[in-house]
Amino acid sequence: MKKIIRLLVVELILFGALLHCSQSSGVSASSDAASTESGSLTCVEPNEFDQSCQFDSDCTGVPDCTLQRQGCTSCIGAEINKKALATFQTQLSIAVPTPIGCPCMGLFPRCERGMCISSTTPDAGSD
Repeated sequence: MKKIIRLLVVELILFGALLHCSQSSGVSASSDAASTESGSLTCVEPNEFDQSCQFDSDCTGVPDCTLQRQGCTSCIGAEINKKALATFQTQLSIAVPTPIGCPCMGLFPRCERGMCISSTTPDAGSD
């Protein structure tokens, strides 16, 4: 019974994300530094932000465009330098004004060879 309930909850979440994606937000980001239009939703491109680092602690996870288009702004799909986070979040709140709750993959930001990357383990190897 619990398994059926979990499956129903996941289906409802996915349906909500699909419904959200099919609706046009009608909002365009005011900054031209990192936004692109794809389909009906605006996306803040993480790769347009500083991704350099010296230590794992320099990096923070942000949603990539795939997650943003689903309305999933609390999940990690890309990494940027923490110094760029405030600007990213401001643009994200314009691009995705009504985020939804989504199940997230277990990705963690890390610094490797001077660039912030995704990792499946929270190993702080370079700090």
